[in-house]
Amino acid sequence: MAAADQGAESLDPVLTLLRQLLEVSAAINTGVRGVLAKFELTDSMSALLWMLDPDRPPLRMREIARALGCDPSNVTLIGDKLEQAGLVTRQAHPDDRRSRVLALTTTGKDLRERLLAHLTAATALPSLTARERHQLGQLLVKLGGNP
Repeated sequence: MAAADQGAESLDPVLTLLRQLLEVSAAINTGVRGVLAKFELTDSMSALLWMLDPDRPPLRMREIARALGCDPSNVTLIGDKLEQAGLVTRQAHPDDRRSRVLALTTTGKDLRERLLAHLTAATALPSLTARERHQLGQLLVKLGGNP
């Protein structure tokens, strides 16, 4: 970092925080890319697997698209890839037979569990205490993250 940049940064602690957030984000992204490569998954495939929480009610494909910020046709394409890999099946929504949901297969549940464990291990987050994780979570929500 140039001396002028360091001087400006010392005048504005917000810039220091922004730089730190960008550095942490870059480190997390590097770890995530490595895990996804190991599992032979794309970003969108992993995001969809993450959303398919077997402990929560199933989401309609339109709800998944909204949460991922993409067109429902993209969810269909990603779902096709995951279905071909034996990780998900398409089913009628339990409360609305007109809507379709993606459900994890046994293989999909196992892969999702291993994926999330590897993603967690690829970050420094486990090194934080429970109190620190809670504080960080509160701060991230305040900055616009989801709870």
